[in-house]
Amino acid sequence: MTKKQYLADLEKKLKPLPADERADALNYYAEYFEEAGPQNEQTVISRLGAPAYVAAQVISRSPQAQGKTPSVKKDFSLLFIILLGIISAPLTLPVLLVLLSVVLISIVVAGALLLALFAAAFGFLTYGFDDITLGAPLLFTSYGEALYNLGAGLLCFGLGGLAIVLAFVFLRFLTRAAIKIFSLTSKEK
Repeated sequence: MTKKQYLADLEKKLKPLPADERADALNYYAEYFEEAGPQNEQTVISRLGAPAYVAAQVISRSPQAQGKTPSVKKDFSLLFIILLGIISAPLTLPVLLVLLSVVLISIVVAGALLLALFAAAFGFLTYGFDDITLGAPLLFTSYGEALYNLGAGLLCFGLGGLAIVLAFVFLRFLTRAAIKIFSLTSKEK
């Protein structure tokens, strides 16, 4: 088989390709033969393999064979999505603003609740300390009033401790929820 016969046979096998891709492939292999020189035609033919094999490789690498052909349908669907976004904007933007407002308000409320728990803990602990310091000297003068003050002080200390524990549990819950939400949103990207 000669170079001319090989390229003619290759051209027949490349018929499924568009004309420009077929011409590019044929030019590539013609240059390959020319670089090798006329004395090495048979070596090039044996190295390349049968024209049917080469044609199958070229066709399999073609964008058309891989489904990458430009499609009017794909362009139309993209245009449709853009138009749908523009048309639905008067409805979707207010909904998104409401959702964003709900999220921001939730964050503010959670922060206010956390601040209130810490303030309650501080208030209870301060009042408890005050009651105990007032009740201790009264043990020797007014036993009933001293017990009342000491009991109220200890109760306030207990409530203050409970408020601190609740504040830290709530803070841990908020941080875990925030981490989970951020990890879910970052996984989607």
